[in-house]
Amino acid sequence: MRGAEAYCAKLRWNARNPEVLGDLLSEAAAAIMFSAAGFIVEMRDRPDLWLTGFGQSVAAEVKHFRFKRQDSIDDAALRSYGDYLVEFGDTRLTEDCAARDQVANVARSKASQFKGVSPYLLVIQSNSPHGIDDLVVRTAVNILDEEASVDRDAAVARLSGIVLLSPESRFPGGRNVYFFECRASQQPIFPPLREALKGMRRRALNIIGDFEL
Repeated sequence: MRGAEAYCAKLRWNARNPEVLGDLLSEAAAAIMFSAAGFIVEMRDRPDLWLTGFGQSVAAEVKHFRFKRQDSIDDAALRSYGDYLVEFGDTRLTEDCAARDQVANVARSKASQFKGVSPYLLVIQSNSPHGIDDLVVRTAVNILDEEASVDRDAAVARLSGIVLLSPESRFPGGRNVYFFECRASQQPIFPPLREALKGMRRRALNIIGDFEL
């Protein structure tokens, strides 16, 4: 994997900063996942990853959504639900912003920084099981697609899709990676690449085993 030496140096520099370290480990999780799926992966600063394979080169920026305070509240509510339905995942109660809007805002911000002409992916690693899940990301992509359809010059029209690394596996099949394509993107994805993204699976990350620190 290209760029691994510089990446490992970042890990050493931030070893005592758990929040930054968690963000960096998200980049590693994404890089290892893409590599296992058959991509040639280069770890960089901006974009975080440069992917080559399946007939295209792709830029990818990684965003780590951490475990939220609302997740703790939801966990407690779900454990003591009794005979009642429990509403969960509403981050407006603690963060004044719905989860779908958080995802959409990150995508807008990242897309505005990208000036290339290759397909561009936002890769999300979620450690928020109730706040940032596949349904939330799907809704955010629909919102972004509507914006790009109305304004073809909008920065978000550069975004080709969002890949979600879910904190939980869904049965049957143990699915834990989701790809949502932005249909209104100015940077379309070729069918072979689309199928590769749809077929990805996430494996457990062993940072010591995968990178020589």
